[in-house]
Amino acid sequence: QRPDGSGRTAAAWLGMSMVFAIPMTDGQPHDVAFYALDWDDLGRAQRFEVINANTGQVLATHTISGFRDGVYVVFRLSGNVLVRVSSTVTSPPNTTAVVSGIFFGVH
Repeated sequence: QRPDGSGRTAAAWLGMSMVFAIPMTDGQPHDVAFYALDWDDLGRAQRFEVINANTGQVLATHTISGFRDGVYVVFRLSGNVLVRVSSTVTSPPNTTAVVSGIFFGVH
């Protein structure tokens, strides 16, 4: 929401590939949701990979496409993990991945 009440601002992380470090230090699993919105609707598709930060092992993957209306990708995470988000589109017009928000669940 804009401070003057004139509307909202859309913001996002963009890149061919992005890595988010998610260190869970309490030893408990937590739901972590990544919100993705393909605002310009130009055929964006992307893969989320949960990676053990200590070993490099891929623990989970999820691929999305056709998310013009926005989509939440939710993982139950614990320990020291990385989440890599990569575009799966190799030709223009839209070869970047996008993440518009990250939300942490509290139990």
